[in-house]
Formats: sequence, C-alpha cells, structure tokens
Amino acid sequence: RQPTVAFVLLVACTCSSAQGQVLTLDGLNVPEPYTLMTHSLFYVYSHDDAPDAALGKPTVSFQNLQFQLSNSKSAGSHHAYKGLQVGFLAFDDLWKLVPKENFCSPEGLLQLNAATAGMGNLDSGGVHLHTVPCGVAGMPPLDEPQSMNSALDNTGKYIMIISNCGGLTNATITGRVAVQNSFGYLPAYEYGTLHMYGWLALVYIVLNFLWLPLQIKELQHLYPVQRGLTLISMTAMLEAVFAYAFLKHTNVTGTRHGILMMAFLLCDCMKYIFGGWLILNLAAGNGIGKDTEGAEESMPFTSVLVTLLFAAQQSVWRIVMSHRSSNALYPGFLLVNALPGMLIFAVFFVWAVRKLSGLIQTLVEQKQTSSLKVFITLRRALIAGLCMSVAVSSMQIAGVSPNDLPPWAWRYAWFLDDGASHLVYIMSVVGMMILWWPGDSSRSFGYSPQATNELDASDLDQPDGVVCGVSDGEEEQQHELPLTDDDPFDSPRCTNVVAPEPIGARHHEPQ
Repeated sequence: RQPTVAFVLLVACTCSSAQGQVLTLDGLNVPEPYTLMTHSLFYVYSHDDAPDAALGKPTVSFQNLQFQLSNSKSAGSHHAYKGLQVGFLAFDDLWKLVPKENFCSPEGLLQLNAATAGMGNLDSGGVHLHTVPCGVAGMPPLDEPQSMNSALDNTGKYIMIISNCGGLTNATITGRVAVQNSFGYLPAYEYGTLHMYGWLALVYIVLNFLWLPLQIKELQHLYPVQRGLTLISMTAMLEAVFAYAFLKHTNVTGTRHGILMMAFLLCDCMKYIFGGWLILNLAAGNGIGKDTEGAEESMPFTSVLVTLLFAAQQSVWRIVMSHRSSNALYPGFLLVNALPGMLIFAVFFVWAVRKLSGLIQTLVEQKQTSSLKVFITLRRALIAGLCMSVAVSSMQIAGVSPNDLPPWAWRYAWFLDDGASHLVYIMSVVGMMILWWPGDSSRSFGYSPQATNELDASDLDQPDGVVCGVSDGEEEQQHELPLTDDDPFDSPRCTNVVAPEPIGARHHEPQ
C-alpha cells in the first residue's frame, strides 16, 4: 500500500498548477531590458470552423495587466513607462511580423516589420498588442489597469509574447490573458476529447448497469476474478466521469480544477494497477476457484513493482501531454517520456503470457480441462491485447513526432491521444467479463493448485492423454475423448454409471 499512497501524493502535487486558456500572470518576471520573450501557445477555431459556435466569435482579452516594482521609491520614475508590452500574434507569422534583431523602436516600443515606428495598443491585421501600465506592489496602481478585448478571425495557433523595450528591471507582471473559443475556453484540439469522455462515461455506466445485477445475483458463488472485474469497471467509469467533469469545468471557466484533475489521474492510475494485479493473479493461477488463500504472498514483488511503475509512468505521460501544446514541448522530449512506459508494458505482458503458458502446461498435467479452456482463451486475449497496444503506441508516436498537429487534424486529436487506448482497454474489460460471465457455467472453472494426484483430480474432467508444446487449438483437440467401438456405458471413466458386476448366485455359477 505504501507505494500506492506515495504515488497518490505525487499526483496531488503535480496537478495543482494546471491551467486552461486563461493564463494568470501573477508574479511573472518581466524580460531583461531590450529583450523579447515568448510565453504560451493558444489554439483557436474561427467562428466558421468551430464545431460549436454558441458563444459567437473567439476573442482574446487582456485583463487588468500591470507591472509592479519591488521598490516603491522607483515607481515615480517609471510612472510613464510604455516599453513593456504583451502581444498576441499568429504563431506562423511571428517572425514575419517581428524582426528578430531590431524589434525595439527609438521611441521604446515594439516595432513590427514594415512599420516606420513602434506600436502602442494595436488591434488589427491579426496583431493584438497591449501596453502594460505601472503599479506598486501592495499599493493601488498609479494608472488604472485597462482591459482590452479583441476578436480573432482566423483558425490557427497563436502565441503570446512579452517585450521590454527599455531599461525596466526588478519588476513583475500581474493580470490575466484569456482566450475564448466559440464553444468555451478549451483549446481547439481538446474539444473532441470532452465529448469522447462523455460518451465513454455513458458506455461504462451501461456496462456496470448490466454487470452489477449479475454480481448481486451470484454473490455467494463469485470468484475473486469476477470481483476484480467489478472493481476495474467501476474505477474506469469514475475516471471517465471525473475526466468529463474536469474538461467541462475547464471549458466553462478557463482554469483547470485541481481536485477534479487529481481524481481523474488517480482513477486512471488505479485502473491500470487493478488491471495489472488481476492479470498477475490469473497468470499465477489465482482468482478462480476457492483455493486462493495466500494469493497476494505468491505474487513476486518485482511483478507488483512493475505494475506500479507502469501506472506511475502512465500518469506522468498524461501530465506531460496536457502541457504538450501550450508549452510547445519538443517531440524528442515526448518520446523520452513515452518509451519507458512502452518498455515496461511490453515486459509485463511478455512475462504474463509466459507465466500463463506455464500455468496451461500445469493444467494439462493435472487434467483440468474446464479451466484449461478458459486459460487458453485468456492467453489468446492477452496476445491480442498486446498486439492492439503496440498499434496504439505506434499511432501515439506518430502523433507526437511532428512539432504540432495542423488545424485540420485537431478534430481527430482525441482519438490519437486518448480514444485509441480507451477503446483497447474497454474491449479488454468486456472480453474478460464475457469470459467470466457469472452463472452456472462459471462455477465449473474451479482451478485448484492442489489437484496434483489422481485422487485430487478425480472430480475434474479427465482427458486421455497429455501432449505439451503444441498450439492452443491442438491442445483443445487433444483433450477431447476419443470415440471407440465399445459401448460407452462399459467405461465408467466417461460417465457416472458404475460398471456392472455379477453378484449373488450367478457369481458361483459354473462356466
């Protein structure tokens, strides 16, 4: 439990400062004199391109921006300072509009290409500049901060810049910069993810609605694997609900709710931990049957550790991806964060398949044909899941290889980032539920590790022969009882009929 609690605290600390497209600049240090700094990227659909245009045209607003000096005695000399400006420009046109070397005019203002002088407040041609007035820390502003709202006409990426074309030092900027799309404050590429989690939550609710009544009906006959599937499906449902609530809150307010994000990440983490533990138990022969005492002790510590590491890396990956676009993270950095999780995942599944193959051989030797068929099917499902996961990982690597997705791909980004992995996971959960569907048929599985001798195995299905090292289909065929010309009722091995034995007077009757 201690590694899980430690990871919970780690997630709680890492998601406290996440933001949407409302950027708070409290305490941001101004750039060095005569320098320009790029800060954040924003993703905007035009009114015509937006999937939902209920809120009208997209806008950018500079709200109560001002710079504050730590030394109040210097405030008077900077009262009329106009050299600190915040700009909002199209990302692809940044260096077409701003000269890389001589971007400060003689008047101490940001100077654009093809302009004869520096620009103050400007709102035209896709360029939005706002001059930041002076204030003093802990005191009312010398100039009343002004708000500036500007409409955005084009679809694309926008970047916020901060220029200091003067000698201002030892100052910080306060205020907010808010970018609202036609549907809300979510970045354009995350709008599809919002609806994906809404539908995913609905699917899990329906799935649990069908599964839980069966669990209640068969409560006295449930195996641990079936209880584990209930825990996994409930955790996955909570993850989808929290993710939808988190994205909905972000879309409405522009800020990312820390508690909702923490709950979403924790459910996502625990979902993989529960799933990993379930596979570990099944691969060890635990989880079905009544002889499951000491199952936790029988699992190697390294296997549990691998499960925790994969869940931890999965959450780190989600945190990194949530900041991928706003901070323009390099593809190489994203790949470095993705590859450890892929490696851990591959090692875990290869180990589970090999462990399961050893268990299948044991079942063959013990002649437990009912459980044998189930575990052969489980091995096939694991191999299929591994192949699908490799395909999903390849798609995600292809998605992060470019520096950023073009605007036409924003509508499909949800599938690469989240949809494909969730699709594989829910297919795996549904397949496991079908395999261990509660009812009369599931009660016959009853794998027992102690059934090692003829007496223990006498209550189980007993095939004629055992052949190891063959394929799944050949294993099933070779455990079918052969047909003979003899009367089947002469063989008590095939039925519960007792072979006839002469008794009484006929036993002493002469030949």
